[in-house]
Amino acid sequence: PVVINIRRGSYTEQFRLTAIAGTSAANTVTFRSEENDSSSVVIGFSPSSGLNNYVVQLDGAQRVQFEKLTLQATGTNLGTLVDIRNGAAHNRFQEVSFVG
Repeated sequence: PVVINIRRGSYTEQFRLTAIAGTSAANTVTFRSEENDSSSVVIGFSPSSGLNNYVVQLDGAQRVQFEKLTLQATGTNLGTLVDIRNGAAHNRFQEVSFVG
């Protein structure tokens, strides 16, 4: 398994994950708050059009986990937090706050 611990802070980011080679039930990729506190890491984005209307896009990604984070849509008109498409499956959001 791969674990990516994210340091405390507010991040203005948008990211897209495609299929990750080697992931399986035993070999997952996890993004989580380094402090194990969902309020300590806020990932937010304000999309400018419907083409980029997401904070996180899982585009065929499988076996990705998000733990103890906050995902925030900061736009006034558009606000999709997670866009799941193209066979993305077996992904997990645990103790994630969704704001927007």
